Amino acid sequence: MAPARLLPSKSMFLQESPTSSPSPDRDKSSSPSIDDAPSTTQLPTDTFLTDSKRTPRLADIIVMPVRANRSSSYRVRRAATPPAEGSLCALLRQHPGASLFVRPIGWTDRHSEFLDARFHELPACESPRPVNVAGSCPPRGFLRPSPTITALSTALTEILRPTVGHAAVNNNAVHTVLSTLWPAAFSKPLFHPDLHLFYGDRAYLRAVRTPVLWNFPSSPLAAHDTSGLPMIGYIGKIHLLMMRHTAPRVTTVDNDNDPVLRLQIARSKSLMPANPNHDSHFVAIFLAMAQRHFYPLLAPSPRKEVRWWSSKGLRPDFKDVKLRLLTHDEATGEFIVYTARVTANFLEKFDRPRETPLDADGNAAGLDIEYTRVPIWPILGLRERLGKALGQDMVGSFDTTKMETWDEEDEVKGRTKAKRKRATFGMSEEATDDDEGLVIKRRRLVENSPVGVVA
Repeated sequence: MAPARLLPSKSMFLQESPTSSPSPDRDKSSSPSIDDAPSTTQLPTDTFLTDSKRTPRLADIIVMPVRANRSSSYRVRRAATPPAEGSLCALLRQHPGASLFVRPIGWTDRHSEFLDARFHELPACESPRPVNVAGSCPPRGFLRPSPTITALSTALTEILRPTVGHAAVNNNAVHTVLSTLWPAAFSKPLFHPDLHLFYGDRAYLRAVRTPVLWNFPSSPLAAHDTSGLPMIGYIGKIHLLMMRHTAPRVTTVDNDNDPVLRLQIARSKSLMPANPNHDSHFVAIFLAMAQRHFYPLLAPSPRKEVRWWSSKGLRPDFKDVKLRLLTHDEATGEFIVYTARVTANFLEKFDRPRETPLDADGNAAGLDIEYTRVPIWPILGLRERLGKALGQDMVGSFDTTKMETWDEEDEVKGRTKAKRKRATFGMSEEATDDDEGLVIKRRRLVENSPVGVVA
């Protein structure tokens, strides 16, 4: 079967400027050959720079996938040597009766165990928060909440609503909260993106789905160019529960066959993790987000399983990637931030499933996931608490001890409204100050004692 065809990205159609790319005549005439050049002379560096500029990232190349089903005339060439001990293929052979080779919606705690995914809970980010001292004046956010605080309160209340049928509303509310707290980092969300899982030379389309995804901004100083690639995802626990209840193998409650219905309910319960905070679906989301950094884009296809380009010149060059995942707990009223550094060895485990990549200590590659809780209430201090959990490398630098109260917003709006009023009535600032002085003087006279007129 012929390999998949490459479709060039938009950057490959852009013409280079005359100053950056030399002409063919210049390369032949002015540039000396390697044999003619002296040992102390270096070849022009612009020829090498143009080649590096013209080479796009593998993650930006569009690949037209081909059917994964082999025809009857195609003979399968089996490997002469068995898979290495500890590899994914070896695990599948050791547990033939377990449902391991399934889509992530059917993953259980055994998948986290076999993939050596370890969850570590960190201390909760509970500070800063307002402190009520007897005799002190409460913050202005409590007495007169600004429009920003009101919008945040509405969105957070919508997130914590225990309603299964409002998953789409929760997605918009989460975007409202994050874009209000950090507009630069969370300004361009991707709703319901399709994330693929790559296993060897095959790709399983739309295998992982997360409601909202944000990409990395442009960072020219980074060693690995992550601009436009997944940075953080969001999925609610209720949304994940609803996905498991509506899985293809789980029927609806309208089924009249009671034994089959009880069987499907039992299967749905078997997919639930023992610890809701250690869900194996989180492992699949981190894996799919990390693979998107190094695998090419796949053209839309109605199939669920395809073969992607497998030539030696386009193998992914894996590097460690730090990713995050956000969820929330309706029962405790907390955000939960998951942070994972997906290593290159862990990605190579899925790229070469018959091999066992080892780390520097000689151990099999695993995945360490850290998570921390962030109390949602009170709103004052939420920006700093959530910012410490996400990390300043994502949201930017800020003062972790000074709470954002959005008081300046009311002052700016008040001054703007007063200026518009003066401009409407044609009043000058001096006249306005005199009028305000008379008003204050009259108010004091009325408050102190009544003033009478003596005949």
